[in-house]
Amino acid sequence: MSKNEKWSIVFSMIGVVVLLTCSSATAMDFELFGKQGHIFGYISQKAQYGLHDDFNAYEGLNEALNTIFVEGDIGLTDSLRLYGAGKLTSDLIYQIHQNDDQWKRKQFDQSRDKLNIDDEYWQILNELHATWVHDRLMIRAGKQIVSWGQVLGLSSLAQFNPTDLRRFAGVDLEVLQIPIWLLRTDYSMPVKPGFLTDLTLQFVFNPNADFIPNQNPSTGNDASGIW
Repeated sequence: MSKNEKWSIVFSMIGVVVLLTCSSATAMDFELFGKQGHIFGYISQKAQYGLHDDFNAYEGLNEALNTIFVEGDIGLTDSLRLYGAGKLTSDLIYQIHQNDDQWKRKQFDQSRDKLNIDDEYWQILNELHATWVHDRLMIRAGKQIVSWGQVLGLSSLAQFNPTDLRRFAGVDLEVLQIPIWLLRTDYSMPVKPGFLTDLTLQFVFNPNADFIPNQNPSTGNDASGIW
């Protein structure tokens, strides 16, 4: 294959990636038994193209990460709200390359069970919790994320929730934390020092209702797929 033909294929694949790496979102309001609720959802498709070929790399399209996300909330009273979110993530590259000899020879196909479709219940049921707010007190119970500060990276303060690092290079930082079953109570202090804009006491209880460990990255093509 000539150099011009090779770059022609590369630019063609870039065009495909642009079409695949897109998202569509929608939102709507609804009423249930006289209570107002909201639903939001999106579908995203990301693609990755490799320009280098090696024993642990694949030249060409090597990731086609698809995410379907739906969330909704409804106010039962002025103080009580229910929130739920579901997510289905799949890497369709395993379907695309299922008959590719090079893909199989490098053992990328053997990581399919771990990375093709996130089908565990705790991966599909993203969050589900009830929140009660009264004056300065907030109580939230259910499957949730408890984090402090803004998400700028892997924070040392994010100690409550396990992390999913299996696709570290292919996901956004804000979805690395895995929601778990927790009871959280926040109390906003009425008196605070002048140099603080907010002072809140927080209590978090983990009943270990369902142990979900950190999903750490593995080594080897047969376990970690494409990095």
